Amino acid sequence: MPLIDASGLKADRFTNVVEAAPLPAGDVILPLAKLATDGEAVLARGDRLGVLLPNTVKLTDIAQFLDRLSIIAISFPSFADGRGFSIAKRLRNHGYHGVLRASGPSTSSKPEHCSSANRWRIGSRGLPPSRCAISAIRGSA
Repeated sequence: MPLIDASGLKADRFTNVVEAAPLPAGDVILPLAKLATDGEAVLARGDRLGVLLPNTVKLTDIAQFLDRLSIIAISFPSFADGRGFSIAKRLRNHGYHGVLRASGPSTSSKPEHCSSANRWRIGSRGLPPSRCAISAIRGSA
């Protein structure tokens, strides 16, 4: 999936792991349900660890990993659902300094919120990135 950040389009260096799949080699983004079972193994082999959070997550669900996560992807399941932005703000308020990734079909439509949370990457799921999204992340919107 192509990504957009402050400098433009980026290649995705993380593998998104689905819940039933075996753990691949390399940097991974695990679903929340696999974080507790496979997170330590990823870190032990020296790879970067990320997690995909549903927009209903409680921060206590990831507290033991928070300082070791390289990336947190936050699910935005619909255009009208902005709970992911609240999660991002809470993560920053709890000291998370890694990359936040907006994930879902509507993420490039609300870039003004992404730029205010700082260090966002937007996953476009195969859709062409909007000019508005690129401008907002670069801080020029």
